[in-house]
Amino acid sequence: MLKVRPLPTLRLATISACIALGFATLGCGEEKTEKAPEKKPTPEASAETNTPPAAIAAPVARPEPIAPPKDVFGGNARLINLAMQDGAPVAIDIWAMQSALYTPVKLAENVAFGKSTEWFQSPKGSQVRVFLAGTEPSPEAVLTALSYARKGSHVTAMLLNRADGTFMSSSSWDTSDDPNDLQAPDAPPEGKGYVVLRANQLRLHEEAMATTTGGEAFQVGDGKKSCLPQRVEDNGFPPSRLGGTQPVKLDLAPGTHTISLHKRDAKGCTKASKVYEVTLEVNAGEAQTVVLFTPDSKAIEHIVLSTPVNATNPYGTSKALRDKMSAARKARHAKKEAERAKKAAEKASDEK
Repeated sequence: MLKVRPLPTLRLATISACIALGFATLGCGEEKTEKAPEKKPTPEASAETNTPPAAIAAPVARPEPIAPPKDVFGGNARLINLAMQDGAPVAIDIWAMQSALYTPVKLAENVAFGKSTEWFQSPKGSQVRVFLAGTEPSPEAVLTALSYARKGSHVTAMLLNRADGTFMSSSSWDTSDDPNDLQAPDAPPEGKGYVVLRANQLRLHEEAMATTTGGEAFQVGDGKKSCLPQRVEDNGFPPSRLGGTQPVKLDLAPGTHTISLHKRDAKGCTKASKVYEVTLEVNAGEAQTVVLFTPDSKAIEHIVLSTPVNATNPYGTSKALRDKMSAARKARHAKKEAERAKKAAEKASDEK
């Protein structure tokens, strides 16, 4: 016989009340839990929890930008102005700007066409921008940006035009603080001086110069009858052509040198093919940069800049690094070929 255990009187009364008044009213069907004793906030906690929400969400006000102090300036850069606007040379200013910490600062002023700035440094975190001379610095007036030179490094940049007339910069590293950085050239070999020739700006005038100099690219000669080989540090390249983004790098003995430019399609660097020449005084252990340009698509001009020697990399460092990287590439290639051969052999064995 099934025995039914009677419910306590209080429980029956509660259930009856729930049915009569509605479950929601009395919280019927819910498990009862002990309510934890309410903690009284300490004065410190009250100060935190009673802070209005709006005050918590309020952004922290940034300090007003200040003039950059000397100790935030770094890197060494210079710019050669080789740009035009509507066919006419322009002068330019250089500013460091768009920093959350520092006010804009002028780094170079009224740099004429065919001239270079002195070496300048820029505040860390600022953007280096080029403007037409006398223009107030603003994002809308920027002609182009310049690369930031790392601390301990030197970068030479050229301000150029694209084919559509807009402005651009092209940079090359003269020195680097990183001995594994192949962007900067090695120091010259013992007892010689280093000379690099660049002619990037002439590329824009290729068509016009075809009738005057035979084009914008040249063979580089010794001013007599022979073409000059590039430095042995760069794997002993044979006599090469200067033009476009391709420079020519030379290691020369101390003394006076005449470096001649010859039509690129001529047979050798003869007197008959010569179109221009530069005379340099070369000193052992020193470096120079020669930049060729034209103001009118007809005559060639040049600027010679004394350049710091990349003492971080003694002569031959770059070649050793390139040889090491080349050996590593060959080793990786050989490993992949061996793995392919092994898989092919296993597949052939499985098919038998």
